[in-house]
Amino acid sequence: MKVSKNSNLLIFSLFEIFQNPLFWAPIIISYIINVGGMSLSELYFMEAAVLGLMIFTEIYSSAWADLLGRKKIIVIGAFLNLLAIIIFSFANSPLHIWLSNIFIMVGFSLISGTDRAMLADYLSERGEGDRYLEIISIIKSRGFFVATFTSIISGYLYAISPRLPMFLSIPGVLFSFVIVFLLIETKRRDRATHKENFDLIKISSLFLANHKKLKWIIGFYILAAVSTKIWFFTFNPYFELVELSPEYYGWIFAVLNLTAWFFTKNTHKLKTKIGEHGVLVSLVLAMSLPLIFMGFFVSKVSLSMIIFNNYVRGVSEPFMSDMKNKYLSPENRATVLSLASSLKSVFGMISLFVFGLVLKIFSLGESILGLGFLMLFIGIVFLKKYKKVFI
Repeated sequence: MKVSKNSNLLIFSLFEIFQNPLFWAPIIISYIINVGGMSLSELYFMEAAVLGLMIFTEIYSSAWADLLGRKKIIVIGAFLNLLAIIIFSFANSPLHIWLSNIFIMVGFSLISGTDRAMLADYLSERGEGDRYLEIISIIKSRGFFVATFTSIISGYLYAISPRLPMFLSIPGVLFSFVIVFLLIETKRRDRATHKENFDLIKISSLFLANHKKLKWIIGFYILAAVSTKIWFFTFNPYFELVELSPEYYGWIFAVLNLTAWFFTKNTHKLKTKIGEHGVLVSLVLAMSLPLIFMGFFVSKVSLSMIIFNNYVRGVSEPFMSDMKNKYLSPENRATVLSLASSLKSVFGMISLFVFGLVLKIFSLGESILGLGFLMLFIGIVFLKKYKKVFI
């Protein structure tokens, strides 16, 4: 089957929609705890350990992607994601959960940065590099839109059998693995040596270390990504804490995905209206104040606050991705973006481990409250630094 480069945007969209298991988000933490037999604090420790394992894989694989081509790396990552969801669907012990999580973390680490670099290269080749934020916002929003409807079904499926959402997620991930073979990328070198690979990593690291603006952008990107991930893992336990029936989990996630869809789709418009600094202020407030409210008032009413998590999730990724790509070239884009993702993994590993320890000492509500105040403090520090670096 012959596919033209004009089809790439459609294929990117389909891959974005189906690479994440469609039915598992609303119930994944409950599944790990109730079916996989892990406690919440153990889950945080597992995530921290797996993030530590994937750091070097992410840097090295994306350097090869810069030298040899993005598509090969994305294909391998998509295959590992498929393998992970299959193992996860049949899991009945912490060992299975660990194995599945390792596969999916490595799979996403291979894809992370590489797919965005491939899209940026494609748009640059067409002379549309300045449309990156608009395009990536539209592509990501489509995934959130589809997840809105699958989330509603997920809660009911989980009530019937906890494994049903997992089994029904397999066909979508399989489709994403197949569709990625149709991607066409820009011309790249035919082969590279280990020395060239290492040299590219070294040069990209030095480039990043000496670029003040890029360091700030990546730092804020890490803050947003780590805070939303820690917060996400508390959703299901918080649902159970306030005695919410599993059937409603899907409806809540449907609203969350609809929120993410709307703000992701309109990120470029939001930036036009309130400016870059305005978007950053809104992200700091959204990742801190709702957590503080949820910690102070543990109740079903406080569940409304998690909508702000998906505002951050919907806006931060395309917004920060666009900020990063302004300072990158096709030669080092995938490597630098994956270095950034690796740094995110380092800080994520530390943060998840620490939060797991906190949960052993304090209640869920107290832990969430402390996280909110911490995010507010760090966010304010970043905003003050922004004025010195960018203005």
